[in-house]
Amino acid sequence: MDLSSLQLLLLPGKVFEKNHLIPEYEALYRFWKRFWTHVYSEANSEAHFNLDDFLRQDIICVVLYRGNVAGCLCHSYFGVNRESSRDHSYFRFFSPYFLKTLNQHNISVVQTFEFLSIDPLWRQRNTHLALAEILIGCGLKVLQHSFADAAIAIARRDVNVHGKAHKMGYWSVEEEIVKRNFSCDTIVCLRTGVKPHPDAQTLQITEQIWEQRLNATAFSALDPIESDTSYNKINQWRRAK
Repeated sequence: MDLSSLQLLLLPGKVFEKNHLIPEYEALYRFWKRFWTHVYSEANSEAHFNLDDFLRQDIICVVLYRGNVAGCLCHSYFGVNRESSRDHSYFRFFSPYFLKTLNQHNISVVQTFEFLSIDPLWRQRNTHLALAEILIGCGLKVLQHSFADAAIAIARRDVNVHGKAHKMGYWSVEEEIVKRNFSCDTIVCLRTGVKPHPDAQTLQITEQIWEQRLNATAFSALDPIESDTSYNKINQWRRAK
């Protein structure tokens, strides 16, 4: 496995007709749909899987290997003090106690961490690479470049998402609550509380693909430092695949 062939692509949550990213976006959607259809089916919870959630996202972190999707992580932004946000269906996952905790930490804008998806071929037992934790680390890089005060997530315990996230600064507000037939923790990470991953290899790869990221979103703060011409870089990358 040639780790230099890993590429981080930051996609917008929506792309419109005539956008040159439509092929990558649609390929990612098919990957996401296939992955989560299987996960929800295994949990006998198919009725809870809402395909509309894909188009709700603001930013999607995608790790590609030689042009193929290896994994992704989705992010939306909410102003938690606004009625329009609190009434959103996403916040049905969270208790009044959780929202009170956000308020106690003066958190007004959150970045969600959702739909962490790893291609089965890229699971750690197959590759000895912690790709899920690399993606979480990249998502926290996005947080640090954003206007959000904190990251929040519903972390599945069956695949130890809560444990993976704890390594990088998250903490559990509520533990072992059942959501959609999954045992979960509700977790938070302050933007000022992000920690480097304790494993040297995982941290190195996270830093490497972040530095070489391709930003196709409208958030210019996510552009690589050495260039603000992300679209040109994406075209160069596509030709080189």
